[in-house]
Amino acid sequence: MAEDISAIRAALQTISEAPPQSMMLHIRELCQANAAIAEALVFISQSSSYHAIGVEAEAERATVSEAADVPDLQTQDQEENAVQETHKMLQQRKSWRGRSENVVMKLAQHWVYGKLTGSSSRALSDADEHRLLVDLRQAVLSSTPAVLTLLRGIKRKREFRVCCFAMAARHPSDSESIDALLAAAKQLVRQLEEVKSAEAHHERAHSRPRPRNASSKQSICKSDLAATFKAIVKEAQAQLTKLGELETREVEGHEPEEREAETQERQQGHVDQIPIERRLSERRAGDYNLRFPCLLSQLRKNMVVAIQDARQALRRHNVDERGYLILQVQHRWDASELTQLLRGAQASDRDDIKGFALARGDADCLHAQVAADTSLNLCDMEGFSEACASQQPKENFEEWIARPPGRVRYLICEPLSDHSINTLLDAGPQCNRRPEIAGVNRPYWYVSCEPDTPATLHVEDGNTGSANLLLAGAEKHWIIVHRSSAEKLERCIRDQFPTSRACSQFVRHHNIIVGPRWLERNGINYEMVCQRPGDVLVTLPGRVYHEVRNTGMNFAIAINYEFTDAPDDPTDYVWCESGERKCGRNVLTRQSFVPDFAEPAMDSGDGAPPLTNKRKQQEVDTAQKKHKRHAMLARCPANSRHVHTSRPSCTPVPASVLVPIEERLLEAVLGPRALRNCITLIRAWRSQLARIELAPVASDQIARLAASDMRIRLAQDRTWLDVLHMKSAQYAFASEMDSLRQGAIRLHSSVYDQVLKAQGFVNATKKDREQLQGRVKRATKIYQICQGFGRGLLCLLPLTDIPDNHYYSMTNGSIDAFQRLATENRTLLEARCQVGVFIQGMFAKDVEFTFEYDNVASFDHLSEAEMLALLQPVSYPKVNSYTPDHDWPRPPSWPWEWPQDPTWAPPSACETCGIEECTCLAGLHQNRHRVVDYGSKGRGIQALAASSGGLAFTEGEYIQELVGEVKPLDWSTGSYTSVELERPDVGTTCRLHCKEKSNWARLVNHACDPCAEMTVKIISGRARLMLRARRDIWDGMEITVDYGSSFARDEACLCATCSGSAAPTNDKRRKLKR
Repeated sequence: MAEDISAIRAALQTISEAPPQSMMLHIRELCQANAAIAEALVFISQSSSYHAIGVEAEAERATVSEAADVPDLQTQDQEENAVQETHKMLQQRKSWRGRSENVVMKLAQHWVYGKLTGSSSRALSDADEHRLLVDLRQAVLSSTPAVLTLLRGIKRKREFRVCCFAMAARHPSDSESIDALLAAAKQLVRQLEEVKSAEAHHERAHSRPRPRNASSKQSICKSDLAATFKAIVKEAQAQLTKLGELETREVEGHEPEEREAETQERQQGHVDQIPIERRLSERRAGDYNLRFPCLLSQLRKNMVVAIQDARQALRRHNVDERGYLILQVQHRWDASELTQLLRGAQASDRDDIKGFALARGDADCLHAQVAADTSLNLCDMEGFSEACASQQPKENFEEWIARPPGRVRYLICEPLSDHSINTLLDAGPQCNRRPEIAGVNRPYWYVSCEPDTPATLHVEDGNTGSANLLLAGAEKHWIIVHRSSAEKLERCIRDQFPTSRACSQFVRHHNIIVGPRWLERNGINYEMVCQRPGDVLVTLPGRVYHEVRNTGMNFAIAINYEFTDAPDDPTDYVWCESGERKCGRNVLTRQSFVPDFAEPAMDSGDGAPPLTNKRKQQEVDTAQKKHKRHAMLARCPANSRHVHTSRPSCTPVPASVLVPIEERLLEAVLGPRALRNCITLIRAWRSQLARIELAPVASDQIARLAASDMRIRLAQDRTWLDVLHMKSAQYAFASEMDSLRQGAIRLHSSVYDQVLKAQGFVNATKKDREQLQGRVKRATKIYQICQGFGRGLLCLLPLTDIPDNHYYSMTNGSIDAFQRLATENRTLLEARCQVGVFIQGMFAKDVEFTFEYDNVASFDHLSEAEMLALLQPVSYPKVNSYTPDHDWPRPPSWPWEWPQDPTWAPPSACETCGIEECTCLAGLHQNRHRVVDYGSKGRGIQALAASSGGLAFTEGEYIQELVGEVKPLDWSTGSYTSVELERPDVGTTCRLHCKEKSNWARLVNHACDPCAEMTVKIISGRARLMLRARRDIWDGMEITVDYGSSFARDEACLCATCSGSAAPTNDKRRKLKR
């Protein structure tokens, strides 16, 4: 610190002694210096939790006059003594790390001392330069000592809080004023840069003195700049004075209670009993300033963008150095539902990790080895309860290392069941381009079955980042090492384990957990972070070492991710080598991670791509455990059915192929395979549990363009659905662009800036604009191909058989030729395109197609007309169908005239709203559901909220009416497609047959603990079988009812509660449908 102060003094000495004439060439550098000092003030006032350690020097210099001159400060003996005492004190505290005052010193040293050595051409007149220099010099000489005084004036406190943070916390307007001051200073620098650039351009262009009129015009700009700077300096001085007064009051206010606390400690004999290292490490347990609020809709495919936004917002808290952040999801998951999910899931015979053996090591370390013989029964899984927050996470961590529990049960595996939680986290477009690797770009489940389960010290594979979402249960305690200490940590591990390998994962291979004492003894900067349910703890890409202790039973999911600018082959990363005598048999190698070196996908029986697997443990690795071998998706057990329908293998088409691309496109869209592709897309959508986030409807055209462009940027191409969504976004994007162009050849450049700004690119670079223009060109090609037939043509295009670059490289002549050929078959093609419109429409408003309603499984030998008829949406009946018949037996309890509709009721008030002519049925939501294939249970109904993760139906809300054909009580078909209608007024009067004429409510599955129920209500003069929510139903939940004994009794219960654990029952049936 003494060296830093000396450097600042030397810089200020240069400023104070140099004549104005010699400094006129450095105005821009001096402005940048003052902006840096203002930035330092912001850093001090807003970063209390970043190990802000106060200087323990005496307060002789608690107040320094703003008008004090640097030569006077240097001649004072008291100042020299204070510097020497400070230097001695810091020599005694060598273990202190992350001092905020050092950051400020280096900042000021860099700008004030370093920038003065640069050169610049003169941009202002002599008079303006002299006037501006006087103001600037006074600002630098007054503000810099005030910054140093603010740092030295911080007294010692028990919690080592920074006084200026307390001021900012109580006076948020001060921080806002400083932010405005900083922005104004930077704006002034930019204006000076423009003046300088214009001056240089004029001199290069004319190489002669400027005309008088140009000089006159420039002098006006100089006057404006001088006035702006004077206003900035005045505001800066006011802010510095305010900060100094607040700091002085804060110090005076805390001195009495500090003296009292020291007196009490001295009386109790505890003075200096707590080492300074311990007190500093306790400060490391605070993570609140790296928490960032996050909606559920910002996860899934938007997760990487949400991480980037949070990282940008938290930069002032040094988030890149600290290596992590926390997304606080505004959603809570039902712990009982998750427990039932685990009980219903069957642990596979795969070599999943089920537990660990913990043993005390040397030097405050813990060794964790996978215990392959651990017995784990998910059917006995207890519920997850959120334990009380730990008050002493560091002490508990040390106690865990000192007294390990021996064996612990901890399940780490791929998802065992299909559920919406499997799609909450997404690896991002860049990471998803890589081969599918379980635990890297596919999620893992982490189920801690007891306290003290571990995650050993490691960094993520391939310099990726990680996202861990704690769904329910007890806290996770993380130790995260700062980036600047990563090299020191590795050096210490190599010293402790001389046989360490040369790969970047050598720390992981040792399977160790180091304690806080070990880290502090070796001078390694770290933080202890508490993760609570609903938190997504994100480690940033790069060398961010971390380890975890689970404090109790909990359930988490995790995935790795990469930013869009991540290189295909990670830089400065040494890959593991596969082999028994190397890093292990099945470690993650470069060949299985880098796309250029990945093995090409081969066709399998079901069209599924090969699956590459990461080590079976993302948090814990061991050289002795068994790794999951490379396997095809088809080998996965039935209860691990994958959600995404894989794209058929794409066979590259040689560029020299003789058939023109326009003829190949026409043959594809008119061939029989195009309609089969439509059926495949529909089935793929049914098998995908995750909803599709469509662009919001916006009145502003720029907002619509930005939404479509964001969908394109975040799009993936792993499945047919992914490709279709990207092409749909391209079509919408180009259509809006064409509308905005209004016949012009090209758009104005400001449109691109507005689109980028609407997506968060506040300071868009040239590269950002070029990438956007490239996306516009590619989208325009897709739009031109579909011209005349609309977006429905996208579902017919062979998107996976012809590479994307063949579409994007089509010339205008090729596109025109395709349009001419397509027009010759317009009648047939328009009918097919209408099917494509239906398919794209079902993503926003779900429909059921005829082939699904009629349960058609085979499409062989069907004509064009028959195929088109099967691909038409079903029109559901609105009311029950009743056909009068005099032979119907009269229900025993029927009190009115007979025969008539058994659902009829005399005029009366509605049982729901109490109004005789009510509108209850008209108020039912028509777009809050979608049909989903739930595997062994068949098709079912998933709740669809207005926004992702929102509330779809509240408790007691009516969801839909189940309609069908009204049949007599003694009518039976021998199947389970009918239900008795038991009225609340006259008992059972008829049966509803829900096979030929019914709606989507017939697809609701059974559950022993359902979220909805079927109840008969008298509404609008009819007895109606209503589907009603028993509790709040959230987005993504399956809507279920208890079928009870009123339905067929010929099948076993397959609900999550009974699946895999309950014997077949006689009073529960599986489905009210065929």
